[in-house]
Amino acid sequence: MAVPRLEYEITVRDESGKVIRKIRSAARSFVTNFMMIIYSVLTGYEIYVTNTEGSDVTIPYGFTDVDNFLDGSAATAGEGDDSHGIVVGSGTKSVTSADYNLESKISHGDGDGMLHYYETNVGGVYDTEMEVTRDFKNNGSTDVTISEVGLIVRFVYKKGGSPGEDMVMIARDLIDPPVTVPPGGVATVKYTLRTHT
Repeated sequence: MAVPRLEYEITVRDESGKVIRKIRSAARSFVTNFMMIIYSVLTGYEIYVTNTEGSDVTIPYGFTDVDNFLDGSAATAGEGDDSHGIVVGSGTKSVTSADYNLESKISHGDGDGMLHYYETNVGGVYDTEMEVTRDFKNNGSTDVTISEVGLIVRFVYKKGGSPGEDMVMIARDLIDPPVTVPPGGVATVKYTLRTHT
């Protein structure tokens, strides 16, 4: 039986492009939402997840949008879109299986205390591996500290007979110790999903 395993890697470069910090760790971050979505995809049964607003979302019976979820395209997000894809924050609350959003997301922007969110890309899709990456640039004048990261998918389905969508977090990790992105610096966050038999 294939077992999914998640790893994250964060590389921080200063304004000149020099690597000043690099960490890599096994993620123990899948939340209940992830298991519920996989269960619905595989069985077609109606179940519930919690979206990033904290509201219960019904995954309808016979859910068929399998390709959108399994090929990774649900995780892609455009530049400036901090609603899904890889997101970062400054929260320090312990991870629990019931988490549905970051504790304190760092918003997209170019001022102090913000980070410029570039697009989330999904690549390296092989039989047993998928990589999701995103760059975050500090265009402000002060350091920005990242202490939590998450992966949010854009979940598209039929809602009450008509198309609908929700943002659903499937993974959250605490970064300990946190990483600091200096002014002009860039943090690259990569999640790697592997399956092992």
